[in-house]
Order: sequence, then structure tokens, then C-alpha cells
Amino acid sequence: MNKKAYAALVKEVFSKSKQELHEIFNLGVYNDITKGYCVLALKEANADSRTIEMALNSFDGVFDKNSASDALKALSSFNNSDKKSVTAKGNDLMHISEDRF
Repeated sequence: MNKKAYAALVKEVFSKSKQELHEIFNLGVYNDITKGYCVLALKEANADSRTIEMALNSFDGVFDKNSASDALKALSSFNNSDKKSVTAKGNDLMHISEDRF
């Protein structure tokens, strides 16, 4: 993709409302990319192959039962309460840059 096409794409994406972006995600076109990020994150956290496989096997059901808005609410809920009760052992696995969300 050349710079001009990329700039036009960025302009189009940023012209969308949050709801429109959620609906685009809900189409499922990013499911495999999301699964790939999951694999990368779990490997970074030193998860074993069985744990990664279990997580990946859960995705299709999670995608079918939940929307992009549901996923963001779950992340926000985790950041605001759930992770306070979890302690990282060894590596700081729970560090999430909250200013990214």
C-alpha cells in the first residue's frame, strides 16, 4: 500500500464512530488477527502449549456470544477490579498500560 492509499485509509477509519468500528470488528474479519495476538501474548507470558491451545479453542465461542463492546467492558472490568486480586509470580504479567484504552 502506498502512502497516499494508507493516508486515505487512516482518514476513513478515524471518521468512523466507535459504534461503527465495533460493528466492523463484529464482522469477524479480525478474529484470526486477534487469535494471533493472543498466541503472542501468552508466549510472552511463558504460557505452555496446552494453555495456549485452550485459550484458542475458547475464542470461537467467545466471538459468537459477545460483541466488541462486551470485550471492551470485560477488559475495563478486569483492569478496574479483577486484576487487583491477582498477583503476578515472577514476571510482572499484570502490567497493562491503561492509557492505551
